[in-house]
Amino acid sequence: MKTKLCLLAMPIIFAACGNKGQNATQPETTDSVTTDSTVYAGQVPAADGPGIDYEIAIANDSTHGFRLTSTYTVGKESEKQTFQENGNLELIEKEIDGKKLEFYKLKLGKDAGELILKKVDDNTLRLVNDEFKEAESKLNYDLKKK
Repeated sequence: MKTKLCLLAMPIIFAACGNKGQNATQPETTDSVTTDSTVYAGQVPAADGPGIDYEIAIANDSTHGFRLTSTYTVGKESEKQTFQENGNLELIEKEIDGKKLEFYKLKLGKDAGELILKKVDDNTLRLVNDEFKEAESKLNYDLKKK
């Protein structure tokens, strides 16, 4: 179980390491991701803190663009680091245990790895590992539609 949890946490850790010291700033311009998008948000467990706040805006057009904002709490509750990734997601359909499931694969920069989200329903995305499997723990890995 620890191995699977570690596999699930690896993309998150790589995303954090790849952007060390670069705090995100909000861009002045708008793009298709911010003007016409569906936004999901939630807090997922972190290995060395209370959690990572994710907000993902997915474009509702044919670009399949996304904007991921990750906020890590470091040390004290008041110390937060925010990182932002933009890119295009890959839509994946897989049959698992006889069920056709949808996944979103977000590529997070050249050294940061990728984040895979399972579409649970129209209002929920769930973080899964690189084998498209959910965590076996009872911790919350869900992002809810805003």
